[in-house]
This record gives sequence, C-alpha cells and structure tokens, in this order.
Amino acid sequence: MAKHATRMEKLKMPAGQAQVVRLLAPGRSAAVAPAAGGELSSFIVEWKGRPVETIFRALDYGDTGLPPSNWTGRAPLLWPQPGRCRAPGEKVRITPQGEIGSWMVEGRRLDMPGHGFVRHRPWRLEDHGADERGAWATVSLGDDEVSRPYFPFAFKLECTYKLDAHSARLRYRVTNREKRLGFWFGIGNHISFRLPFTAAGAYEDCVVYSPTRQQMAVAPDAFLTGGTMDKDLSRGRKLSDPTLRDTMFGGYRTANAVVELWDPASFGMRVAQRTARGPYVSPEALRFVFWAEPECRYFCPEPWIGEPDTLNTRKAAIELPAGQDFVWEIEFAPVLNSSALSFRP
Repeated sequence: MAKHATRMEKLKMPAGQAQVVRLLAPGRSAAVAPAAGGELSSFIVEWKGRPVETIFRALDYGDTGLPPSNWTGRAPLLWPQPGRCRAPGEKVRITPQGEIGSWMVEGRRLDMPGHGFVRHRPWRLEDHGADERGAWATVSLGDDEVSRPYFPFAFKLECTYKLDAHSARLRYRVTNREKRLGFWFGIGNHISFRLPFTAAGAYEDCVVYSPTRQQMAVAPDAFLTGGTMDKDLSRGRKLSDPTLRDTMFGGYRTANAVVELWDPASFGMRVAQRTARGPYVSPEALRFVFWAEPECRYFCPEPWIGEPDTLNTRKAAIELPAGQDFVWEIEFAPVLNSSALSFRP
C-alpha cells in the first residue's frame, strides 16, 4: 500500500454536492474544497490511535450564521486585503452580504469586501496526486467579470497543498498577468483551530507561543491605531488571557515567522510562514492576527503579510511588477511531544 494517496469525495453544500480532494499520509489526512474558496477544509491528526479533526467547522458548509458562532471557520485565503479597508473619508458598510470597504486605485474608488473577495469564489482543481514524498493538490483562480469591479488587474492565484507525515504545507503563488501595470496587495490565511484538540483538555489551559513581544494596538473598528505594546510571547501565554482574542503581533526579525499552540492534555500545532519567491518583503511585514471566541472553543493564529487598510496605505504591502509572481508558504505541523516545542508550558 502506498504511503501517500489522494481520493475524491463528495461535499454537501447549500447549492448541491461538490468535490473535495482528500490527501492521505501516515497519521494525517487533509481535505481541499475547490468549490468553496479552494481552501483547506479539514486537517486530521492521529492521536493515541484515533483521528482528531483540528479545524473548526471542518467540511461544514451549511448556511452561515449557524450557532454558536457567526464565524464560518476552516482556513480561507484572505486576498487582496486581509481585514478591512476604507478609502479616505469613508466608513466600512455592513450589508446582508457582509462587510464592504473601499479603496482608491488609479484615481478610482472601488468596493472591497472584508477579507477580500476570493474566499467565497469557486476555484479550479488543476492537479492532484501522490508519490513517495507526499500527497498534493493544486487549485487556481483568475481574474474575471466578478473580480474586476473589486480588483481591476489581470492576475492568477494558485495554491498547492502538500501533505506528508510531518505537516500540511500551503504554497500560494500570485502572478501579475498585466503587461505593463504593477499592482499591490496584502495576503493572509484565517486558519481556525478547534481548541482544545480533544475533550480531555480545556481551552483556557492551552498556550500560545511566538518569538515576538510586539503587540500592535487595534482600535474598536478593527483598524490599527499606530501604537504598540510590549507583550512577550516567547515564554508562552495561556489563552485565558483576554488580550489575545482580537489583536495583531509583528516585530519578526527573520523571513520565517512562527506561532505554536499547545494543548497540555493532548498535542500542539506549529504555524509558520515565509516568503519563497518574488519581490523582497521585509520581515517587519510578517504578522500574526489572533482571533478567538473561547465560548465556541476555537482559536485563529492567522498568518498575514500586510495589515488592515493595506490597499490604501500600501503599508506592509507586496508590490508586484507586471509579469512577475510572488510565492508565500505557510505550514501547519502537529507537535505530538512537548519536548519538540520551542517553549515549555
């Protein structure tokens, strides 16, 4: 029997059935849903001989707003604006379709949904397969009549998901298909982990670590104030800390930023991000946004490049010249033994 494999499964969605690609590796499985934003929709880790789903609302694509949380979960791509944006003098509008912000480009004002417009679009399955090194699937999305009112440039997005016995790796590629025009963007992934990972644990006892002490001040409207606070995560902080539930951390000094979660009753998870190709991105632009609803038992250590309103301010933006591409990689690696953590809870 092959160590790694892929198989096609059926996914129930409000509009009918859709395909899911299941990636299989020893002690791991993952699922990719091309029709639902091309996202990672399941990541199962074997723990003490039993499969444990680590993703909040994995493969649950029912109507939004289901109790107990209004967050739909899973791990959508946030592009070209993670978070909100607003053109000068404007406010974010709340509509039945969600938050709608705005940005200025080439002297024009354009709408931009909160967290961008690609997470609800159907992506195309380009390829999937497996060999002795792992299982993979590649999905893609290009500009069309739906995207141009929000982002008036020719582009192509691709994500290759790779699973092996160690981790799930997501390799995003953004290509500028314009002949002469450059464009800019921010990018993020709203990974949403169920915590505790098993019923034996408690959310409040879980610990988060990151090699930073720079917490960025977030205003009630979800935009940055420009201020920072000193909060050392290098020794770990329990998720019972309420200041970890809606905030951003920066201050990374290398091109590889990492967050680790640890459930002392079971296992942990390492989330890492890095730039792999394309225009230089300062480590200062690498961020992690923490979002959580403890009562719903999930925590989101979201890797971002950029910040709210990046499309307008161009702060921490990726500037991509015509004809070039940019590659960003994130990795989700289970940590099954506390001795493998970078900190000690």
